[in-house]
Amino acid sequence: MTAAACSPTKASPRFMDVNATEKLYGDFVLTATNPGGHSSLPRPENAILRISRSATKIAQYQFPFELNNITRA
Repeated sequence: MTAAACSPTKASPRFMDVNATEKLYGDFVLTATNPGGHSSLPRPENAILRISRSATKIAQYQFPFELNNITRA
């Protein structure tokens, strides 16, 4: 309930807004390790490449559409 929704002179609110559902977000933490090496002899499979491939997979993933009781109604 917002401050403007309740009158300071009356005991009960005139308006109450309720959000029954809303979009959520997700955080991802990616960590990649490997033996490393020297820049004069870079490894073909390195941590930066592995992180970028993982980020691409997350970006391309189609998360499943889900309904709850409110959105189903």
